[in-house]
Amino acid sequence: MDLSTVLNASEVIGISRLKSGMYNLVRFEVLESVVTVGGQNYTATVSSGKLTIAVTRGGVNIEEGQTSHLVIDITPKVMGSATGGFRVVSAVKATAS
Repeated sequence: MDLSTVLNASEVIGISRLKSGMYNLVRFEVLESVVTVGGQNYTATVSSGKLTIAVTRGGVNIEEGQTSHLVIDITPKVMGSATGGFRVVSAVKATAS
């Protein structure tokens, strides 16, 4: 997903059937992170290769036969340089809607 294309917008990034219960964490595996500086692309690292997101307000309750929604707000921060390498640090939160 190109985060620059969904600024201030919503996009469905996944649909899945889950067991009933309360969920308070969501994890995404990050396969690739690319930073563009001065028109040139650089590979950036993401700590552990995963984003772990706490679901606010106690979590999201999943009930059998019902549809639940989760709004995930990702605010990436890029640190480093072209010579020393880039890494992405993300402030992320999820809220049941």
